[in-house]
Amino acid sequence: MISYPTLLILRVIHVVIGVCWAGAIVFIAAFLLPALRAAGPSGAPVMAHLTQVRKMPNYLIGMGILTLLSGTALFWNDSAGFNESWMQTGPGRTFSVGGTLGVIVLLMGLMINVPTSERLGAISGAVQKAGGVPTAEQAAEIVRLQGRLYTVMRIAAVMLVLAATAMSVARYIPT
Repeated sequence: MISYPTLLILRVIHVVIGVCWAGAIVFIAAFLLPALRAAGPSGAPVMAHLTQVRKMPNYLIGMGILTLLSGTALFWNDSAGFNESWMQTGPGRTFSVGGTLGVIVLLMGLMINVPTSERLGAISGAVQKAGGVPTAEQAAEIVRLQGRLYTVMRIAAVMLVLAATAMSVARYIPT
């Protein structure tokens, strides 16, 4: 069993960082990426700044990792060491669904969003160094990469809202 002070710290980390992670993903999916997409290639400098200067993908991945690690520790504690009989209860299944959704979103971020953001940032940086006007090929690639990010981020936002919903009601699901 985890000590009470450690349990509180883990819960604060899980909830606060998880809210920040999910909130950032929802904001990016619902507002930032649609605005950048509407701006077309002229939105590229913003993406370059977010990825190369502000290191936004690193922060998002870091928040996801902290959320999942603290959540795993809390899950281990609640389940008495991943006890199979507890895992079959309503709370066990519901926490499992929420955690699985979080893991999938983190993997999507690592395998799709981070490389895509880095590519966008690199193209944007090259465009800025060349005078600020993208070539036709660069413009087409920027639009394609923005579209990929937009699609994956919308899926991630929905999945994180579902994960947060599962986590918020899991204790109250009948066993």
